[in-house]
Amino acid sequence: MMSSMLRRCLLAAFALITGGAAFVSRPNPTSRDYRVPVLFASSKALDVVRERQTRLALVEAQLSLKKGASLQEILVVGQLRLSINTTSTSSNTDRYRSCVVLSTTREEQKLDTDEVIPAVLLPLTSPAQLKLLSFAKASRPLSKSVLLGLNALLVNRDGALFDNLPWSLWSVDPQERNYDAAKNPIDAKFHLGKRDAYNRLMGKDWQGRSLSIGNMALRLKYMLEREQDDEEDQEQTAESVQEATSKFSLAQRILEVQIRELEMDLAEWDYQLAVARNNQPDQVEEVEQERQSCQTQLDENREKLKALLEPVELADEASTPTGIIISILNEVADWTTDYGKNKAPYRGAMGYAPMLDTMDDIEGSTLPYTSPYDVLKEILDDQLNCEVIGAVLENSSLLEGTLALEGALILRRKTAQKTINLAGEELIVNDQEEDFGNQGGKGGETMLVECDGDEALAMALTCKVPIHLEPGIWDRANVLVSQLKTEKEATHIKDVLPLWKARNPELTVRNEGDAQTKETEETSSPIRIPRTTTSLFDSIFEPTPENAPSGLFPTDNPIQSLDQYDELNNEGKARTLMTISNFNGKLPRPRVLRKEEATRRGMNTLDDLLVPLIDESARRQYLMRDAELRGDTETLEQLRNEKTKRQIAKENAEVARAVGDDDATERWEAEAELYGDLRADVTQDEGAYSRFLDRDEWYERSRRAQAKKLDKKKFGTLLDGIE
Repeated sequence: MMSSMLRRCLLAAFALITGGAAFVSRPNPTSRDYRVPVLFASSKALDVVRERQTRLALVEAQLSLKKGASLQEILVVGQLRLSINTTSTSSNTDRYRSCVVLSTTREEQKLDTDEVIPAVLLPLTSPAQLKLLSFAKASRPLSKSVLLGLNALLVNRDGALFDNLPWSLWSVDPQERNYDAAKNPIDAKFHLGKRDAYNRLMGKDWQGRSLSIGNMALRLKYMLEREQDDEEDQEQTAESVQEATSKFSLAQRILEVQIRELEMDLAEWDYQLAVARNNQPDQVEEVEQERQSCQTQLDENREKLKALLEPVELADEASTPTGIIISILNEVADWTTDYGKNKAPYRGAMGYAPMLDTMDDIEGSTLPYTSPYDVLKEILDDQLNCEVIGAVLENSSLLEGTLALEGALILRRKTAQKTINLAGEELIVNDQEEDFGNQGGKGGETMLVECDGDEALAMALTCKVPIHLEPGIWDRANVLVSQLKTEKEATHIKDVLPLWKARNPELTVRNEGDAQTKETEETSSPIRIPRTTTSLFDSIFEPTPENAPSGLFPTDNPIQSLDQYDELNNEGKARTLMTISNFNGKLPRPRVLRKEEATRRGMNTLDDLLVPLIDESARRQYLMRDAELRGDTETLEQLRNEKTKRQIAKENAEVARAVGDDDATERWEAEAELYGDLRADVTQDEGAYSRFLDRDEWYERSRRAQAKKLDKKKFGTLLDGIE
């Protein structure tokens, strides 16, 4: 109630001072220059070169490159469209895909329209990707209404950049909101970091636009200071005396409302103190301190009101009420953040007071960002306290001879600094102990974040870092292209990326995993469209996968024994996952498997994805062998005790086959087949779903026994295929 009264007072102040134009944002200064200075001092130039080399070394270390391999730097030069070569029978009418043209030719080099250059073509999976990349390339200031619509396209991508950023690990958390009372980290899905970033991208706590009490007070203060500077050299008139009187009344009203709020707070602390004395004696001292602090603030505001009400000659001291109002507004702004105790570490932080705007924030609130990636860059800087030091396009396909490019960003956490006194001089040094509320987080730490290819390009353009291509891809995937002739000026956002054409007019693009013949190989682009999820909005129009399950449970069970599983290499496991109907996830990249081969024993990431989807008897045998290799006797014993009747029958059949007992082998195989037919889904463990979905054993045995007694010859071909 009282906060709303104070808000109405501040709104009235805006209307009084600005004549109703209080919320009109000021445009960005036209003199702002984003260009990087060309000339540097020799020492600074050396630091720049050293930093560039350090960043490149960190990027190469994150990629686990082979010894002697080096990255290829590329640039975004344009776009072209290729037809899709697919055998899908879907009714989807979009048979073309936009591709980003990547070349080593710099934009400063003027090319003739007929000149042919080598380039790598990065296929995009949706129109939204090209749209976002075009805005990042254009780098034009955008209004809030346009930007919020684009932000939704960025965050509504499953498994892409926004989902993969380390929100739960690196979000600045000075009040340790993400830890319980015992200082243990809470589950990552309950962390507030990702939610804060989402709300920020959806427009929360927009700079210079906040209607919080503290920001409204500061906005009024800035206006009064500006008017005070403008009126210093002006003569005093009757109008200025009247305006000073209005300001005097406004200051009095704001102060009275704040005093009433403090009186209510003091009454609440009196109540809490009485409860503590009766029920919680150990908290009496803490409550008394809070009550005393509230009493002190109340006394100070009463003194200010008393001084304000003292009679003054307004005709001679017109500036006195303005100075008093400014001090009161400062007090209101500080009060909203509990005098710095509840100050937000970044914009949009839940549980903190809203961020207080500076004069620069207000003046730059009209067109502060150029693209959603520009907002994300600010979030990385403020919330995650990190910077993008590199962007890479790497091969994401595990299929031999197949190239599918996706992106990766390398982040480096910034190191905190502190001031120390040494021999009477103050020095600024790195603070290695400051973790910004993230236990174990240290400055200088690097992390690779996987993303889509267009996201890596857009973030590189926004953060002004080089774009690198994984070694070997350029030689395998470059094709000849030339720029299209056009006399139209690039004014529309769609024209920011110039149009190019492939030298081979029959060039097409295929999906990862599609079969290819010698005839189609000559006309297919070397780079495939990766198997990945798309935007929430684009997926509505995507065709249904051919391997999508039609029933309650999947019917495909390609791996039914441990021997079958052991015959698969990484490529075979990847192909199996791509054909299983109940797998809709994302395959790991070759880089991940390279790292795991050097550091991890036992199951790799592919095994983690495939093993839960294979036959339960084969899965249990695999897990038992893995537990035995790791020396985990407890898990091994548990798996042995939980063997199903079907697995026991299959193991007995293998033993009988090994000793050459054909009759026993046939009997146990029939028993295993029976137990398999009872199950609604043999890839799930017993008890993973309701047992009422399975067949009854007694009924199935009776049915089979009667079927054996039945003379099928009497029914001709009617019972063919029925067991």
